Amino acid sequence: MIERKPYAFPSYEQAVQTTDVEKYTTKQAYEKAVSHGDSALEKLKYMSDGLKVVAYLYKPRETEGKRLPTIIFNRGSAIRGDIAPELVAFLHRLATEGFIVLAPMYRQSDGGEGQ
Repeated sequence: MIERKPYAFPSYEQAVQTTDVEKYTTKQAYEKAVSHGDSALEKLKYMSDGLKVVAYLYKPRETEGKRLPTIIFNRGSAIRGDIAPELVAFLHRLATEGFIVLAPMYRQSDGGEGQ
């Protein structure tokens, strides 16, 4: 792991300006997901085939000593910028059911290297 840091969510209005969040969730569901104190989203950077790539990790804040099921969320689409606001409501629903979710991004997405 090269970098692991908490993700700071923009307001829904800001997210609408920079992402397609309105296509994936309502303002109410977005705000519920980003303000939920029991879970957190982290942005990870790691090496893959010699390239720095990005993934999002959504999990309960307290996981010490717990074994939780994990979903690897491989999305379709194309190279994208920061899409965490588009994903958070969906990831939150999975987390409230007890899952950790790891969502790797395509190379070159959200600041990652490569093609």
